[in-house]
Amino acid sequence: MIHPDIFGVRTLIFDMDGTLIASGDTALASLRGGLKRFYKELGKKPPAYTDEQLTAGIGAPSDDFYRTLLRPEDRRHLDRFRREILRGETRYMNTHRITYRGVPSTLRELKRRGYRMAVVSNCHTPYQQAVMETQNLGRFFDRISCIGDFQGATKATLIADAVKELGGPAVVIGDRKYDVDAALSNGLPTIGALYGYGGREELLETSTWVEDFRHLLELLDPVQELAQRIAAEVTDLRPLDRPFVLSLSGPHPAMTRELCGRLLSALAENNVPATHLKLEQHRRKVSSGSAERQISDAFDWRKLDDEVLKARLSGRIDSSWPISHGEGKGKVRPCRSRAGSVLLVEGRYLPNRRLDEMFDLSIWIQGNSRDVERAIPRALKADERSKAKETGGTMREADTKARVAAKKEVERWRSVGPKTAELYAKNELPFFSDKYRWKKTAAGKILPYVVLFQG
Repeated sequence: MIHPDIFGVRTLIFDMDGTLIASGDTALASLRGGLKRFYKELGKKPPAYTDEQLTAGIGAPSDDFYRTLLRPEDRRHLDRFRREILRGETRYMNTHRITYRGVPSTLRELKRRGYRMAVVSNCHTPYQQAVMETQNLGRFFDRISCIGDFQGATKATLIADAVKELGGPAVVIGDRKYDVDAALSNGLPTIGALYGYGGREELLETSTWVEDFRHLLELLDPVQELAQRIAAEVTDLRPLDRPFVLSLSGPHPAMTRELCGRLLSALAENNVPATHLKLEQHRRKVSSGSAERQISDAFDWRKLDDEVLKARLSGRIDSSWPISHGEGKGKVRPCRSRAGSVLLVEGRYLPNRRLDEMFDLSIWIQGNSRDVERAIPRALKADERSKAKETGGTMREADTKARVAAKKEVERWRSVGPKTAELYAKNELPFFSDKYRWKKTAAGKILPYVVLFQG
């Protein structure tokens, strides 16, 4: 379940040290060496610090951090000391990977999911630039800033600037109390990085926390948010005297696969009984390659109308569908739904003008040809890996099968899919002409526009 405080968040603001990078080893190596060289030039013996004392200030404003490491009479040489430390840090980072495990892959996936991302740090500008360059992190972020960029800047003001530029709703991800306080001053929720340098006591005021950077993928998931939202809507709308029929549709089944699974799970969490009619398994073989025939002849629309949509009004659905594609081909699959339960019908081009009645709730997942071509390999890879787990096959074999199947499927899509989608769009159904609002219909509502795959 997505935490309610971060539901709907679309901008992610990351702290850097202790959140994206494990700067402790870098700091220890560069601070000890830098202090030694700095005080040697002054003709003095450096202060003796433990490892804990040297790293205790990580995350604090950089001037405060460095100043506390110098003796009071030597603080007038602060800029000189900072330059010495930066040279050591840069040398270290040029030869070491200091990001936490999974940071690049997690950021890549969050970006694919459509999040806008920023880095806001208490460090000084040259250090932040060195981190972004040596660790190859800059490519993931829409905005990168630190208190060294602007005179008198604070983490709170930089966060406010990031939200103003990138838009909200936003959440701050950090490991220290500085991050929490800066977020709260802007009225933003926070996700605590327990793996960093703060600890639970510093992060008591966060909305939630993660013990591994990769766990952010479980907290920040627009598809899961959408599934929870739809499940809540269905739970409120469904009548108790008949089945509730929900359609999930798009230009290609690869576009609906992920949301379908999440939605069925979300309904189960709401204690709503649900069954699934996957029309793609019952698709007819269409001899003509024309776009018109791809819609009119692909599925048994009359059967869907008579045995599902009309039948639900009698209080129960009892139907059976021959399997023509995939697992179980040649068999017949029952489709049953009782009063108070939900039947999720997943298929291409629903609702359709050929149907006499609309579904109780209809969802169309918007996607252009590029979106579909990206979704196909992802969906097939997930399917093949799932089969491999059940049969004891290897992931490498599954990925190879998925690549071969995806190439063929993309070619099939290119031959007629875009033309079919264009024809369907020209029908000017309600959810195309009014696609940014919930629209009332005679039988229910339409959730018109959903984008799952960002380009």
